[in-house]
Amino acid sequence: MIRADKRMEQSFEDKFHAEIIAEGVASDDEKLEKSISADEKRKRSTGLRDFASMVCEKVQKLGRTTYNKVSDEIIEEIAKTNQSYDEKNIRRRIYDVLNVFMALDMIQKDNKNILWQGFPAKMSPQKFTDEAAELLKETKVIVKRKREKLDQILGQVQQFKKLARRNTEQTNSSLPTHNQTILPLPFLLCVTSANTQISCKITQDKRKAHIDLTKPFELHDQTGIIQRLFDESIPTTKIKEL
Repeated sequence: MIRADKRMEQSFEDKFHAEIIAEGVASDDEKLEKSISADEKRKRSTGLRDFASMVCEKVQKLGRTTYNKVSDEIIEEIAKTNQSYDEKNIRRRIYDVLNVFMALDMIQKDNKNILWQGFPAKMSPQKFTDEAAELLKETKVIVKRKREKLDQILGQVQQFKKLARRNTEQTNSSLPTHNQTILPLPFLLCVTSANTQISCKITQDKRKAHIDLTKPFELHDQTGIIQRLFDESIPTTKIKEL
């Protein structure tokens, strides 16, 4: 069975990473099945397997084509039997399928043109259809995981920007230096009891620190502290208590 392994994932990233983030990935299978309802000519369900087959037949028939042409022709066929289809969702799913074909070297991309190369060696069209449907599901999991990671990173970027603005405001304020609550990056927060004896030695280049504590302690990185600082709108007077 073809699996969405690291080779598949790397190929997927290299060739389509930026485009997939921009386009988004459709994840509502029920909505898709409503969009491409029963086709009398095919007389079968329109799940991922049949949808992959539909795209495959179209690209194979055209030989040299484009994403827009494939999408337009498939949507035109669907429109004849279902007036309530979701065009945007269908176009996204076609894009997903073409990405899988690209990863399997079934097609090549020449600028905006798509060139049919053929089925993988020693694989029948029916077996390919089954495998492509499974691979498409796995690919969607990869994309979902990467989108979640991207959302997390973008959230951290926004929080760092807020911290930078806040530090600038503190620096430009009329407060005495010892009353300013500037948080430099990066930093770690050490939490322990009030009567703990602490010894901290920092190297001259400030890249390493040796800390000895007489009682248990917890270390928190900057990400969690900054998130708490801005998500909960902690007053400036409370920052030193964190």
